Amino acid sequence: MRPLFKSKLIAMLALASSAMTAVAAIPVEWMPSETDEQRLFASALQQSGIVQDAATLDRVDLDWPERLVIRLVADGTPDYQAETQTIVLPYTYLAAATRAQDNFEESRGDAFKRGLDMVEYTLYHLLGHALQGHHDEADDTGVERVATWLMVSQFPNGGEQWLENTHAFGRASQKLDGPLSDYWHSHGLYKSRERAINCLVFGSDIEHFSTLYPGLTENPDTARECVRQWRELAAEYAR
Repeated sequence: MRPLFKSKLIAMLALASSAMTAVAAIPVEWMPSETDEQRLFASALQQSGIVQDAATLDRVDLDWPERLVIRLVADGTPDYQAETQTIVLPYTYLAAATRAQDNFEESRGDAFKRGLDMVEYTLYHLLGHALQGHHDEADDTGVERVATWLMVSQFPNGGEQWLENTHAFGRASQKLDGPLSDYWHSHGLYKSRERAINCLVFGSDIEHFSTLYPGLTENPDTARECVRQWRELAAEYAR
């Protein structure tokens, strides 16, 4: 599963200066970078495979927008633009996410890896908004459910990766040390919703996750409830 692969910063190559369109089921547009930092983080995103994997998800039988595009741009804020059916993901967002993770990690390399986790969480969150047809944070709970189902059901070890993604995004959301305009604050993932996502992941394979998290088995009622919630979610989206 390519979202599980986090490339090393030293292995990144700069993008060509002209816009590129990747060959993918959902078109991916890599727009030109404007600075050396943007080129570095654009290359990081391209090398990680996160975007390319997300672009294959139109294979899933859901009510996708007719002309959905994923557009990587130089700067700005992550967004789903319903009028053009476009997911916008800036190169500088990875830089900002990495800086946010500096609060928690001892090394720049680990902060960078967790920054990639934040970007992956955000991209799947935006895919959820695309399926909902708008970018209204009031509907974030529903968006998180479909994003969870996509990652867990469509990729090997997707559950483990989604736990990493939500943990990274959640702890940035929960450390209120930046402007509310930061995406991880404006679409914040706080403790109660992070626990709800974790429960869905656990319920997708309770035996596996009980081995990883032995505390789950101490409360069989909790384990049964997580299984019930996952089955309910799967029944909602699996066709």
